[in-house]
Amino acid sequence: MPETEDIVLWGGQIQAISRLLLGHDPQLHNVLQSQIPNTDQLQQVRSELLKLQTPLVNASMPVQDAINLADFLVDMTKRYFAFLPGADIVADDTDIATVTKHEGFKWIRRKHYYSPQFNRRETDHAS
Repeated sequence: MPETEDIVLWGGQIQAISRLLLGHDPQLHNVLQSQIPNTDQLQQVRSELLKLQTPLVNASMPVQDAINLADFLVDMTKRYFAFLPGADIVADDTDIATVTKHEGFKWIRRKHYYSPQFNRRETDHAS
């Protein structure tokens, strides 16, 4: 990614985060396309939708704020799908890691499948 861009990337179950950050459900584009056959009008509406975006990140934000934001977005997604009909489709436990220019890859929060006696090589990870 270019260093000048301040963006959030997300995947998987995108509805909750899309609604918060973009201001609308991802299916809105399909609905608009089916209702507005004129491509110029459709493009104009899509341009107007950009005004609904919530800019939550910037290049100068502290790493801890980025960690907290990521944790919030995942937690919000879990809670969003927990209230929808059907099975929960987003897992409970969340692993969080950072990748920074000076520290490289670093675990922030990690679940362990084995007891600490079997993880002896990993002494500098989050608990």
